[in-house]
Amino acid sequence: MANFQSITITIASIILILMLTFIGISLYNTKYHSAYPPVTADCPDYWLDESDATKRICKNKKNLGTCNNDEKDFSGTFWKGDDGLCRKKKWAQGCNLTWDGVTNNPKACSKK
Repeated sequence: MANFQSITITIASIILILMLTFIGISLYNTKYHSAYPPVTADCPDYWLDESDATKRICKNKKNLGTCNNDEKDFSGTFWKGDDGLCRKKKWAQGCNLTWDGVTNNPKACSKK
């Protein structure tokens, strides 16, 4: 009977070690190989998104930043793609604004 118990504990220990290893590898891959940021906001923080089917209009209802823009249209090709992300970041930083997913994105404006 003691032999059965030792075999069971050994097998259970091996399975536990394998499962913990798999979970650790999965967590590592999720943390270090996922895209950041997972979601990019359409407008700068605390701006009102009044977009429609053709335009992406953001309105500055709280008069934030230093650029004195009441509204900004981000629907043009100038604001799209990797270069557009860099332009958004430079514009937001120049206006002293924060934009989740843009101004805190370390990959914006970096050459690949």
